Amino acid sequence: MNAPELVLSCNAAGCLALPEWTPRLFVPARAAGEENHQHTPIRMMLVDIHFCAPHWEMYASLDSILRDEIKARIEERGRQIWPQGVRPDFDAALIYKVGIHTPEFARFIERLGYQTDGLGFSRSTVQRRHA
Repeated sequence: MNAPELVLSCNAAGCLALPEWTPRLFVPARAAGEENHQHTPIRMMLVDIHFCAPHWEMYASLDSILRDEIKARIEERGRQIWPQGVRPDFDAALIYKVGIHTPEFARFIERLGYQTDGLGFSRSTVQRRHA
């Protein structure tokens, strides 16, 4: 068995624990009046950020996760799905924790082209041949 290509670890500095949670952001649209509820909110799972349970409680906050690069990704997605002039409402954003070992996370990581491989994830053999 080969070593997995992607092994997740806690993002807290110096922590060697296996992660338990990854954040999913929920960012609604900011539009005037009744139009605000007509736009699908952006849901974004961030597989590059993950924490063990104790560090989730310490570090998983909107202030620490909504960095400029994440905001830019959300704004870009908003331009793709919302009419011109509608912007993300970062003040109304929410963060949810998704378990690393849940079927939901496994489905998401599979959509990125990985398959579960022991304690990590590897690119599927189909994708490797075409890469």
